[in-house]
Amino acid sequence: VWKERDASNGDPAADIWLARRYYFGLGGVERNVELALRHFRRSAERGFAEGLYNLGSFHDNGDAGLEVNPTLALEYFQKAADHPQPFGMALEVVGNYHLGYKDVLPVNVEKAKFYYEKAANQNSPEGHYGLAMIYLEKRNGVREANAMRGSGVDVPQAMVHLVSTRDVRYIVLHYTVQL
Repeated sequence: VWKERDASNGDPAADIWLARRYYFGLGGVERNVELALRHFRRSAERGFAEGLYNLGSFHDNGDAGLEVNPTLALEYFQKAADHPQPFGMALEVVGNYHLGYKDVLPVNVEKAKFYYEKAANQNSPEGHYGLAMIYLEKRNGVREANAMRGSGVDVPQAMVHLVSTRDVRYIVLHYTVQL
């Protein structure tokens, strides 16, 4: 009840707290994606980076009956990534878009690398993983001759970022990469 009051009084973090409970059905709250969307949207309208990111995710996936719209999703992800306090997952997703995710943007390895580096600087495993794939000249986990347009394979740098993910799943996934 107190979080509802805080959210109604303009606290975007309270909106995020409530939205998560509704989206995932946490803490005895019945799952309700429409109410989750309402709280994420209100947080986004208040300029909260995590709210912007989640509103983008709703548009990217078509949650709560929204039409799948990756172009609109990217607008929200971009706002969350360029926020004075950027949301780490938004940085990683914008990097993905610059590598051709959903074919919304032309491939731009340097821009992808910029966003992955910002995410990695926030200790994001996904940011480190994205950088590793750039250094291995991979796109969507598959080596493609022109995927990275000659960015240059740099196995030592790739390994630094794979280890920096601190997530065994990423390391095991690429342990058998022929180097």
